[in-house]
Amino acid sequence: MKEKAPKKPSIILKNFHIENTGKTVRVRSNVVENKKLTTSSRQWLSRHINDEFTQKSKAFGYRARSAFKLIEIQEKFEIIKPYSSVLDLGCAPGSWSEVVVKFTKNKVIGIDLLETQPLTNAVFLEGDFLDENIQNQALELNNGKKFDVIVSDISPNTTGMQTVDHLRIMFVLEIETEFVLKNLKANGSFVAKVFQGEGLEGQIKKLKQIFVEVKIFKPKASRKESKEIYLVCRNFLLNI
Repeated sequence: MKEKAPKKPSIILKNFHIENTGKTVRVRSNVVENKKLTTSSRQWLSRHINDEFTQKSKAFGYRARSAFKLIEIQEKFEIIKPYSSVLDLGCAPGSWSEVVVKFTKNKVIGIDLLETQPLTNAVFLEGDFLDENIQNQALELNNGKKFDVIVSDISPNTTGMQTVDHLRIMFVLEIETEFVLKNLKANGSFVAKVFQGEGLEGQIKKLKQIFVEVKIFKPKASRKESKEIYLVCRNFLLNI
């Protein structure tokens, strides 16, 4: 029987120390010395703390390292324009919205099941994006109009079983696509996180039927060992 991957420790890392050596910025924390943690937990925390993009997120004040994934996507594909209306699905803790507000003059709308701490020039709705009431609230906040850009960094809770986890993310992509069909403007853009694996080609084929362009992109901020990739879909074909 295949051994399950150790769970990431459920601990909020605090008291980071940012060290600027002149050549690089490093972030350290005494939490990895905590003897109450298991060896695997200490190893995971050590890798996380000394990860380049974790260090950068702390140094630049972002809520999570995932901010740099969207920064890379934006730099390469320029999906967000100066006046784009943007909807951030699965927005908590708000790191992607932190990036979006730097590129658009419009107020960013975010939806998540979890509470998201306030952010200037953003409005966060707590609830399920499939809930029609939540969808209507998001549209009302956007002056009753559909969105120019919909982004999603949603990842379902993992079980450690690759097949099950992959099926879960494929299901998320399916329901996100249905949401996009209802809430994205013509010629709009959609970005979604997925995992490489069986069934992905079929999902990409479906997206190519409703977008002029669908690209697969793996940001440098995605860990090398992760099967995480992003689908960057541009020029939505509204009337097909």
